[in-house]
This record gives sequence, structure tokens and C-alpha cells, in this order.
Amino acid sequence: MLKKLFDQKGITLLELVLVLSIMTLAFSGIFNFYLLAGKTWQKTSEDASYTDEIRSLLLVLGDEIREAAFIEATSNQLELKRSEKGLEYTIKYRVRDNKLEKSRVKKGNPDNFKPLLEAVYPLRDNNNQPLPFFQRQGKKVVIRFKIEKSQAQAKPLYVEEVFAVRNKGV
Repeated sequence: MLKKLFDQKGITLLELVLVLSIMTLAFSGIFNFYLLAGKTWQKTSEDASYTDEIRSLLLVLGDEIREAAFIEATSNQLELKRSEKGLEYTIKYRVRDNKLEKSRVKKGNPDNFKPLLEAVYPLRDNNNQPLPFFQRQGKKVVIRFKIEKSQAQAKPLYVEEVFAVRNKGV
């Protein structure tokens, strides 16, 4: 009886449909896995690039603060005066309309602010009150803010840095 079952040549339509449907399910699962991995890689790569951009900005900001001859900080603006090659510069950072902007001008020239970061929001204390973006504490400058780039971003980026001023003029 078994010999008759296995001696048949060819496949039935039912077997063909069954194999094709199983293969379709397997290929669609593999394709969806590949597609999801690609999207995850792209999002992670964009987040890492944005984090690196913020880190580079903080390095420049830290160097400018450390070498400043004069520092004035209000809740949403930081003003630094420094000299380079005999020329005096005023560097200002401010948060306006949820954008971090920078202006670097020679002494006596008007400000020309250029945006650096968008979606910048204040950090909040335990009572849900906004903390200042910039704060001077003696020979230290505290910078703190939160960046919520987009809805696709998994979580906001929190920046809270303390920079020590090295210049004797401060």
C-alpha cells in the first residue's frame, strides 16, 4: 500500500498551492525583517549623527567659554568677549523661538545671529519650573537644555554641562 503511494510521479495541485503559500509566507517574513532592520539602522544612524553634531557644538562652546575675557549670562542669552590676533570679538548664544542661535561679530558691529539647533526647550526643576538655559556661577558657566528633534526621535536629548573659565579677566 505504501509502495503505491510513493510510486506516483508528479505533484497534485493541492500540494503545489500548499508549497507556494508556505514559501510566500516565509519570503514575506524575511522581507519584513530586512525592511525593519533597514529602517532601524537609518534612524539609529540619524540619531547618532545628530548627537555627534551636538557634541561638536558643545566642544566649540566650551573652548569659547574657557578663553573668554568677559562673560555675561542671562536666562536665555550668553555673551562672551574674547580677543583673537589683536581683534576683539563678541560671541553671543541665545535661545529664541526654541532655536539656539549664535552671533560672532567684531567689536562695534551689529549682531548677526545664525541658528545652530532647533527644538531647544528648557530643562525643568522638581516643581516643573523652567531652569535658565545659561547661568554663570563665579568662574563657571552652566548650560542646560533639552532637544526634542521630532516625533520619530525615541527620546529627547538632555544637555547639562558645566564649563570652567580659565581666563584671568573674568
